[in-house]
Parts: sequence; C-alpha cells; structure tokens
Amino acid sequence: MDRIATRCATDEIHRILFEFNPAYAKTRREILAKTDEYMLISRLVGLRPDLIIIPVVVHVVYNTQDQYVSRDQVNSQIDALNRDYQKMNTDGIQFAERLCSDFAALAADTRIEFQLAKRGPDCDYIPEGAITWTKTTMSKFSPPDMDALKTDPTLDKVKHSSVAPDGTQNGGHDAWPTDKYLNIWVCNIDDGDWAGYTTFPGWPREVDGVVIHYDYFGTLNKAPPFDKGRTTTHEVGHWLNLHHPWGDDVNYNCLNTDFVLDTPNQKDYNFLCPHSIPNTNTEYYYQTCTASSDPNKRCLGFPHISCKNASPNGDMFINYMDYAQDRCMAMFTAGQARRMEALLNGYRRSIRDSQGYVPPTPNGAADLWIRDSPRDLGSEPDTAAGPMFASDDIFVNPPSGPFIVESGNLIPGETNHIYVNIRNRGCRQSSGGKVILYWAKASTGLGWPAPWDGSVTAPAPMGGKIGEMAIGSVGPSSMKPLRFDWVPPDPADYAAFGADRTHFCLLARIETIRHAPYGMTSPEGPNLWENVRNNNNIAWKNVTIAERLVWGWRGQLLVNSILKYRKPDPEHMPVPEQKPERGLAPIRLTFQSAVKYPLESPYPLPRSVLDLGDVELDLGPSLFSRWQADGMPGRGVEAAGGSRVAIKEPQARIEVKIPHDELYVVEFSVRPGTPKIKGYDAFFFDIVQEERVKRSYRHVGGQRFIIQTLNDGKFIG
Repeated sequence: MDRIATRCATDEIHRILFEFNPAYAKTRREILAKTDEYMLISRLVGLRPDLIIIPVVVHVVYNTQDQYVSRDQVNSQIDALNRDYQKMNTDGIQFAERLCSDFAALAADTRIEFQLAKRGPDCDYIPEGAITWTKTTMSKFSPPDMDALKTDPTLDKVKHSSVAPDGTQNGGHDAWPTDKYLNIWVCNIDDGDWAGYTTFPGWPREVDGVVIHYDYFGTLNKAPPFDKGRTTTHEVGHWLNLHHPWGDDVNYNCLNTDFVLDTPNQKDYNFLCPHSIPNTNTEYYYQTCTASSDPNKRCLGFPHISCKNASPNGDMFINYMDYAQDRCMAMFTAGQARRMEALLNGYRRSIRDSQGYVPPTPNGAADLWIRDSPRDLGSEPDTAAGPMFASDDIFVNPPSGPFIVESGNLIPGETNHIYVNIRNRGCRQSSGGKVILYWAKASTGLGWPAPWDGSVTAPAPMGGKIGEMAIGSVGPSSMKPLRFDWVPPDPADYAAFGADRTHFCLLARIETIRHAPYGMTSPEGPNLWENVRNNNNIAWKNVTIAERLVWGWRGQLLVNSILKYRKPDPEHMPVPEQKPERGLAPIRLTFQSAVKYPLESPYPLPRSVLDLGDVELDLGPSLFSRWQADGMPGRGVEAAGGSRVAIKEPQARIEVKIPHDELYVVEFSVRPGTPKIKGYDAFFFDIVQEERVKRSYRHVGGQRFIIQTLNDGKFIG
C-alpha cells in the first residue's frame, strides 16, 4: 500500500455536489448556520458529559474470499472507533504528548460510542450485531462518477442492490434507514487513490453513509502503516460534519477553513508520518519513518508550519482529519468534538435518539421506558453497571434557543425547562399512560415515597410533585421528549443548611395500566435505588455541575439515612409499615473518581478527576467527629486537617454511623495541580451511599458531580 492510497475523496464529492445541486448546497448552508449557533449557545457549558451511542450496520460486499470481511474484523473496527472517539487510544495520546503538549492538551473525548445495531429495520432482534454479507458479481466498485453526480447524487452502485438506470446490476446492498443507523459499506474500491469516502450531512438520505476499502477496514492481521482502523475514524468524522484541517482548500493558499477554532490553519494535507527531513519536492509532505532514520519510530518532525498565520506549533498533522499514517494519527480536538455534538443535536438528532442498539421486547409488545444511563437497554432489572441516579433522559435545557442543549443545573427563581425522554422499545405503537415528574432537595439518602410526595416539610419543603403529563402515542422503536416548566424553591428557604441551597434532584415515573400498581413490574419499596433498578418506568437524576471558582471547583451535597423516611404509602406503596431502626444507621460513602462502566471494559479508564489536582471532602465538624469516633474506617482517604478528608484513590470510601434524624452538609472541592490540565473537558465524581441492612451493605443513593474545564485551552487557528 503506497501513500497515494491514503487519499479521501469526500472533499471532491462534496465540492461537485455543492456546486451542481442547489438543494444540497442549501441544506449544507443551513447545517453550517445551525452548527455555529449551537456552538455559540453551548460554549459556556463545557463539553457534553453524557455518552451518545450511534447504532451501526456494516454491509460487507465481496466478490472473492480475499475481499470477505469477518465478524471479528468488523468488531475490531468498532473497537478502534470507540478508542479513537473516546480518547482511549493510548498509543496516539502518548505520541501526541511526546510530540507537542499544546496539541495533546486540546485532545478531546467526543463521548460518542459506536455499537453494532441489535435491532433491524423491521424490529427484528440481531443478537450478535448488525452485519450484512453480500456476494456480488462485481469484482470492484468504481467510486461515484464526478460528472454523473452533477445530475444524480444517488448514483453509487455499492449502496444499491437493484438494477442501475443503465440496465446493469448494481451488485451492492441497500442502506438501512439512514436516519436511524450509521451505514458502513466495505468493498473493493476501484481506484488506487481512494481508501474510502463519505457523505457529508445533507446528502440524499438513500445513499447516506461511509464506504471503506476492505484493505483499510479493521485492525486484525493488518500490516503497518494502515493497521489501526483510522481510515474509518477519518471518514466517520466527515459523516459527523468535520472537514479536513486545510478546509478542503484546492488553491493551497491558507485562506479556507475547517470551521473549527482549535485546529491550526494549514495549507494542504500531510501524508505518511512526519520526520525531521521534509520531502524536497513539496514542503508539506514528510518522509516515512524507518528503522535507519529513527530507530525508535517516534516519527518526530515538529513543528511544520505550512501557513504563516498559523500558531508556532504549525500543522496538527496528528489530527484524525489529516492524511497521516495510522500510527501518527492521535486526536480530535475539543472544537471538533463540539462540532460533532452540534450535528447530533441538529441534523442527525434522529441518530442520537435512535434505539437501534436496544434489543426489542421479546414479543414485540409496546413497552414505555426511561433509561437510567446510555448503556441501559430497558431490561428489568437494569443490568447495566453504574449508579441509578444519573439518568441522561432527564435534563435541564436553557430557556431560549432552537436546540436542546443540556445545561445541567436547575436555576432557582427562574422558569426551567425540564425534559423527560419517553422511549418505546417495542415493535408496536404505544398509547396511553402518563409521566409524573417529582423534585426533592438533593441528598445521597433519598427514599420512596418521602420526601418526593411533599410530606417532609422541615426544616424546609424537601420535595414534591412538579407535574404530570399525558404521554399520548409513541411509535415503535421511537422516543418522545416531554417538557415540564418549573420554578425551583427559593434558596432562602434553605438558609438553615448553610450550604447546598440550590441543588435539587429529579425523579420521573411512567404510570400505565400494563401492570398493577401504576405500571411497575416490581412492587416499590423504600429503597429508591432498587425501585429504579427493577422498573424501567422510573428514572432518577441527581447530578450537579460543580461551581467553578478562581482556585478550582466546589460543590455541596447532603448526607442522611433513608431509614427515617420508611413509612406506608397507601397510594404508591401498599406494603406493611416498616418502623425505623433505633440508634444509628451504618452507612458507607464510596467516592468513584474515574467513571467508566462497565469497569471490566477492555479500554483503559478515562482520566480521573484525581488527575486534575487535589480532591477533598469537608465532612463538617459533626459528621467528621462521628467518623473519627468510629476509628476513621475506610480506604484510600487521609485526614487533611480540620474536618477535611483527602481522596487518594478512584474507589476510596469511608464508613460512619449516623442518627436517623440528622442531615449533614458535605463540601466537595478540587484544586488543580501542576501542570494544569488544559482544554475543554468534563470529569466525573460519584459519591455513592450504601446502608447496612443486617450484615451487608445495600445501595440507596448518591450524587454525581461534573467538573468542566472550560477556557483553559489555547485556541489556535
């Protein structure tokens, strides 16, 4: 494979269609305008913390056994995409850090995950993931003809199984609905210059997707320099609205743009891996790293400045959207991540909302649900690892703007727009039912039904019902957002707490007649964690965006035992009365500072909030004294002076006994270390509470803090 074979044809196809297809040009301009608007609206809230899962179907179209791509090879490519898009590509990040710390500081976790679809277009279950294999009579497929595209942009034989307009067989495979799936075709592309090509957003729907030459797809049994699956990473970037760093500039005059601020301006593409000796013919080509020229194969050739108005660091040739060889591709920037996010909240919103990765109900019956986490599949009980209090299907949206941009915290004294996503994982339409939204003063110890039912009014109102709304019909495999408007209580009501006056927790419940009572598969008890885990009709959100101060980040939380709220509820919980135990409630607080579920994932853990600097909890004098009196049991923690406790491990914890009638304010803080982490990013810190029942601890609640680094990055461009 020579270097010419690394070329991507997407820009050429885009230019032809933009010039000769007015409808496409109009759509592209609208997408660009909406992307700019979204990025402006969302700029101050940092990178989106939640995960977006994109369902994928891979169409393998082959003529000979050499062109055949196995399931294992497809899985290796999906794994490679997830490593690259979630900043789990250890090789690339280490290379970026050695080469240029400024570039590495801008590397971003896009928080996009790719999964082979488990649900077909006809709502059929695909246990092993969506792959189609088509044995074709076509020995190779020519890329779209540039002249033909001027009159018919849908001419692309590998994407059709029917007879072509000229009477010949297409020999390919039709796309699955492109508003629900990312379609990837793998075939023999008849052009040595093209390793793959993609449709930009706005392309005709019936041919929307990515085409990759079989030689460049996957990572198994592949030889360098194209052995890490990054041709597909590059092409999917185009599908998600990213341009080349040189802005598809055909005049090589440094005047075009990729519409991203934190990618430096560059004249043209960089082939191969950079080295200290530039090619004598063209200044922006680099020599290949060889054992003789660089025994360590570090490929260091930096900086390379092709545009005088670029930063001192020159071309970001390690960016996935350049043409470097796989071992020198390393990163997407935060600006590129936000651009992709804008697309998935706009033109490709239906992909974000797709349930293609969720298996259908066994009998196809309608089943309404709200997911607890991005990897929740609607099963009862929820088998996805992770906390039950961090649903991304309940979120707060700024009160203005054309997009749903999750802002995080509720704003007291103002009307907040709260959205609840109602999903139907069945294959038939659902009708009827209602959703009820509740609030509670946030705490790591929240039971059911109090305080959500409004029965706890001291020392201030601790919860209540925000409202209820009829769901109406929800189509098969569809999602429907419902909006509630709510003005949170006055923070002055909670002055007695001394802190944490403004944070509130949300709980959404779907009530139907599917089961009794209220559509819940499992009877509800006082342990809210168990209620949420056992019933996909219930979702819970206790997430705080940490307050950013000059010295770092801070947040507060309340800690209490849920046992004091155990009382009968004739309407929602018809069970015998459970009296609170006398004395003290043994609780355990676990501090999870690196959040990736499942923890046994083959990918390395993301950076922990501990990487940001010093992480502490101020337990307050009363709670600290109780912990100290018990002998300060726990692990991964150290006393840090006064009532402060330093967190030293990702799974640190303390154990303490507290009275049933006391409420404690705990302050969480992060002070950046040296060197400071730059760029836009989001870190998680979960505080999970367990209570001991008989001889074992059981989860009861918790709170997630999100620490967003915002304007520390140096924008260049």
